[in-house]
Amino acid sequence: MKKSLLWRVTATLLTVVMSVGIMSCGDDVPVPSNQETTQKTDTGTGTGTETETTQKATLVGTWTNTWDSGYWTLTFNQDGTGSFSEYDHGGWEPLLLFTYTYSSGVITFIYYDDDDDVETARVVELTSTSLVLKDWPEEGGNFTFTKQGGTNSVPSLVGTWKYTFSSGYVLLTFNQDGTGVYREYDHGRWEESGDPFTYTYSSGVITFIYYDDDDDVETARVVELTSTSLVLKDWPEEGGNFTFTKQGGTNSVPSLVGTWKYTFSSGYVLLTFNQDGTGVYREYDHGRWEESGDPFTYTYSSDVITFIDDGDVETARVVELTSTSLVLKDWPDGGNCTFYKQ
Repeated sequence: MKKSLLWRVTATLLTVVMSVGIMSCGDDVPVPSNQETTQKTDTGTGTGTETETTQKATLVGTWTNTWDSGYWTLTFNQDGTGSFSEYDHGGWEPLLLFTYTYSSGVITFIYYDDDDDVETARVVELTSTSLVLKDWPEEGGNFTFTKQGGTNSVPSLVGTWKYTFSSGYVLLTFNQDGTGVYREYDHGRWEESGDPFTYTYSSGVITFIYYDDDDDVETARVVELTSTSLVLKDWPEEGGNFTFTKQGGTNSVPSLVGTWKYTFSSGYVLLTFNQDGTGVYREYDHGRWEESGDPFTYTYSSDVITFIDDGDVETARVVELTSTSLVLKDWPDGGNCTFYKQ
């Protein structure tokens, strides 16, 4: 018996509806922005074996939360380390260093202190520009952190710049998180250990706020800013325009920049070099972290790394430096010590 045209149209519509329903429950459901994205790919062996890669890049970077009297700065590095700082009523609280993991919408912080304190934070939302944490860093609801950076403001200024004069040079570093440091090398020696500051950059004027008892403020007029040069008027001293040159490049510091690990019988050392000429030394020995880490500034020239820590200076001879390994002679132990890139 032939079926009517109406029956065939009705059956076709039912099939389409069922297909749409099946597709809506499949693998194409968007992942909420506050969760990690896990991508599975076939290895191509023909066995159906899959590998999983968790994307953590959206969390990596520097985030700030601002209130009336100050702000928090929260930094996640690609190597699983990070830092938390608080600026309130004109002063900085002690810097907290940590390692972290991020899984199933929860960040776990492991702090570098005597007890290896652990905290967790629930991620309510994570996008390319905002990070919302529940009851962290304190109780009281959701706290929104904003990703630092952008194409129209600080990034062109961020980095380390060098101004050379007859008896030495100045290194001026602007970090992505709005902090920085001024260092001067004159007549064969460094002037103290550097002057740290916070800064803003608006309408062609840099405002420096120094970390000292008086929170001194200075301003500098930007005459020119390109990818390679920064020209400041009457700064760091009166007398015209001063040209700073952007530091870095493929043949100098960038190959050293990153976190390196040296393992010994009872623990290991983590040695981090930042692009801006700062760094930190951390040691894990006999099941615990030695203090909270030793921050330093550094220079790297003619195969010698110079570490400057509160005025104390050490040097280390680089025997070998590749993309994966760093060999230092008699540092931090005797003989050649091999660090591996993390």
